[in-house]
Amino acid sequence: MANTNPLHNQSTTEVSPLFSPREVSTKKWDKILKITSLSILGTLTIGTGVAGITLAIVLGMPVLALLAVSSVLLAIVTVGAYKYFQQKADGDWSGALDQSFRTLPEPSAQANFLVSPGARLSFHQNKHNPGVKLGIQESTTPGFTIKFLALPRSNTFKTVTSQSGIAFNALLPAAQTLISQNSNQSRLFFRELVSLGQMECRSVPRRHIVKLPFGPTEVRSTKLSIKDSPTMTHPKKESFPEYIGHVRGPRLEEFSGEDDEVAHDYYNRALFAYENCLEEAINQGCSIVSVPLFSSVYELEHRNEQPTPNRNYSWILDCHQLCKKALIKAVDKTARSNPHSLRLLVLLQDPFAPLA
Repeated sequence: MANTNPLHNQSTTEVSPLFSPREVSTKKWDKILKITSLSILGTLTIGTGVAGITLAIVLGMPVLALLAVSSVLLAIVTVGAYKYFQQKADGDWSGALDQSFRTLPEPSAQANFLVSPGARLSFHQNKHNPGVKLGIQESTTPGFTIKFLALPRSNTFKTVTSQSGIAFNALLPAAQTLISQNSNQSRLFFRELVSLGQMECRSVPRRHIVKLPFGPTEVRSTKLSIKDSPTMTHPKKESFPEYIGHVRGPRLEEFSGEDDEVAHDYYNRALFAYENCLEEAINQGCSIVSVPLFSSVYELEHRNEQPTPNRNYSWILDCHQLCKKALIKAVDKTARSNPHSLRLLVLLQDPFAPLA
């Protein structure tokens, strides 16, 4: 039988860029802002001090020496600005969560969400936009799955509402990043989907073929046909996504420089990639989104489908925590940039998430 997968029928000699256009722009403007701000503040500090002392001597008015005091204050501001620009990327995801979200108590969570048996999640409501909620997997079981571990219940009945959802598969970054089954997450995703006859999960719409390979933070999606099955029950259909998304996130080995610079670039790429995932979900009309932590897919041995009991896991530069914080910040930014009519449930479905 001829191979009908358009990805397998296309060859490409293109190489993925090192940084996305947004990353390049951000790095450029961060540098310009830093140099400009510190230069202006430094000039004002020196100029104010010199002017105050000079005028006080020439005009014989000691009161003008107060300008020198102003220069001291400007110096303090300059030092503060310098420290701000030297801030390191940190993985304080719990602080970011507390700042932007309210944790729903267990009774409220049970009333509003139907959680898959064997799974345990915590639910959080955005403070700025209450229609946006975040569910975080708190148990190391189940492993990666294409199914949604939680679904929102109807406001009127204790039944699951009818909704459209998208599950994102994290692609391993490479010189030519293509859709493949060589990660712990993708292997389980495709195993489930192929068993349901969803061969299109490994391809992308034809309009995307010319854009191969995936660039950093790039997202694409494909519509599935699981819900068209005449034999599957409605409750079972609800647990599957209508779309599968593919995203290229950050991998530590892609970055170079001092540890602080690597952590900063890593965090930004994770943030932008998650923001792109959420934007794609909204553009496709989805109200449920599931994503993994990129660090769980890229920084672990690909056979690690679930945490091994009694094994200590560690991530270089705390990238696991950086990734979790990036997701929380991306959800908050999406909530703030959309109207309050938006209804969106973002699920962090990752058996390694509790280890962050």
